[in-house]
Amino acid sequence: MKKTLIAALAAAAIVPAGRASAQSADKLQLSDYVQSAKLSGDIRLRHDAQLGTAGRGSRNRERFRARLGLTATGEGVTAILRLASGTGSQTSANQTEQNQFSQKGIYIDLAEVRYAAGDALTLEGGRMNNPFWSGWESSLVWDPDLNPEGYAQELKLPYGLFARAGQFPINESASFANAGPWMFAERVGATIPLGGATATLAVDDNYFTNLRRHPTDAVQTNFGNTTEPSGLLASRFHVVHGWGSVKGKAGALPVEVSGGYVDNVADSIGSRRFGFIAGAQVGKASKARTWEAAYYYKYLEADATPANQVDDDFGPGGTNLAGHLVWLAYAPKDNVVFKLSYYETRVLGQLTSTGFTSSRWMGHMMADAMVKF
Repeated sequence: MKKTLIAALAAAAIVPAGRASAQSADKLQLSDYVQSAKLSGDIRLRHDAQLGTAGRGSRNRERFRARLGLTATGEGVTAILRLASGTGSQTSANQTEQNQFSQKGIYIDLAEVRYAAGDALTLEGGRMNNPFWSGWESSLVWDPDLNPEGYAQELKLPYGLFARAGQFPINESASFANAGPWMFAERVGATIPLGGATATLAVDDNYFTNLRRHPTDAVQTNFGNTTEPSGLLASRFHVVHGWGSVKGKAGALPVEVSGGYVDNVADSIGSRRFGFIAGAQVGKASKARTWEAAYYYKYLEADATPANQVDDDFGPGGTNLAGHLVWLAYAPKDNVVFKLSYYETRVLGQLTSTGFTSSRWMGHMMADAMVKF
């Protein structure tokens, strides 16, 4: 059925209107890569409520996210193409239902080529699934929906040891004398068996070049980083991220406890450079009649990491924030998940560019219904 569908789509693209038929689709000669292709996707509906204080009213939005992906694998090479809704943001494929029913845009969410050179080495390039997202301990540096662009390498070693590297262009400069900003990320770590559980410990080194000299031109501009009067970033960024997790079971329920710490060792401001997160998840809403619950506390100072890359749902999104995240999810069917999330955050200190003070807090609630296919 899947191969017939792909063949029919190909036939519709090359046969004049009115002449495409099942017979013409069956006669198409398809490569092994096309025949191995897998279609997948999801649609998520969301009620998004930002509950503000200090004179600001609440904001309520109805939103959706739609994604359609195609994955083809052969001879150690995997190609992934995924299209998604949204506004072109680096941190979200959400689209707000607005502008009097006007049509919504589609963007390239993934355009990735992956090569497995044996069992130990994997090479990737393009716009890719984030190779440095490991769980919510990664939200000190990354938004969970951010897909970096560039190149990445992964090396699996004996005894549970692993290493990863990434080279990600953030922006492009037309002048060789004033090169564009890049992010160079490296990770070393190990996964260790602990009886019936496993522990993973790792350190990430994230070095950013030329970030202060260029506006990042991000579609989504997050809150928090200290800026100069010109609008450029005031701090340099070299972010060291240590993190760990322990995964096991409590009876039949999967349990994970995790945490992380960041230090911007290149911070030129000096007192706004640290962050940490800690929390736990019980259960996993992945199959019919399964559930999960989680709680995390996060503290992230203004210049601990570039704000435009971190979680855009944490309060106003970005850095210079501390607070709580809790969620509860239930899957009534294998392909359906209902999830209720709530963030409560406070601003750590006043910033000239926003006027927010340390008394400013925000509640952020999201009610999701997602169908996978």
